[in-house]
Amino acid sequence: MVEKQVIIYNVLTGNTSFLNLPQKFEKIAYGKNKLFIGKEGKLLEYDLITNESLTYILDTTIQDLEYCNNSLLIISRWEGYSLTCGDGLIFSLKRESKLIMKYPDWYYITDFFNPIRSYGGLLAINIQPVKEVVERLYEAPPSFYNSYSLSLSMFLWIIIPLTASIYIFNRKDI
Repeated sequence: MVEKQVIIYNVLTGNTSFLNLPQKFEKIAYGKNKLFIGKEGKLLEYDLITNESLTYILDTTIQDLEYCNNSLLIISRWEGYSLTCGDGLIFSLKRESKLIMKYPDWYYITDFFNPIRSYGGLLAINIQPVKEVVERLYEAPPSFYNSYSLSLSMFLWIIIPLTASIYIFNRKDI
């Protein structure tokens, strides 16, 4: 809030020297990740600490970090927002359609390449009420579809876009 007021004041007075300050993308990425991690503390205020709620908080934090770092990668790579959204959609649809044709357990394999599905898979495996409903409705997943592989997939969704966005952004001028 204070930063917005400073920017508004500087714009109104005509002082734009703050825009010339050097910015490092690592600091921007650190701040964004810190913001996404900090919002999960709100759930702890309601005293909902059980094994299932801790798992839910952890999975939700991981998913938030995935989206944060993927958005940083996309923003650092493309200039326009609509171009970014269109390219991301086309890329993900192409990737999933190739996998669907290649593997018999295509639905489970595509979960590793989509943060939303891997998050849902983790909830379905680890949270007991959700697990019971999923077991009644669907057949058992393949052996490779477990908490460890889904967690690894989610962590890769955090690390790879973050490092790629830092690399790409360092080669650009702000």
